Amino acid sequence: MASFCWFNILVPCIYNVFLLMHAMRRVTFSLEDADHLALKLLAIHERKAMVEVVQEAIRTYLENKEAYLLAVTKGEGR
Repeated sequence: MASFCWFNILVPCIYNVFLLMHAMRRVTFSLEDADHLALKLLAIHERKAMVEVVQEAIRTYLENKEAYLLAVTKGEGR
């Protein structure tokens, strides 16, 4: 009689969620000199890497705009 093991079910699911949460895309963008300086000084002041400050700012902006709730749907007549 074979025994049932939750490990075989849970581990792949947890692993997939972990990969989704930690998947990162690299992007390149331009900043005005004043914005770059302000970003650098803020990062130093908060003892964070500049990328951490940018990621936090983007995440906050997207949450405020409820962007995480948006979905792509097929439009009528197209």
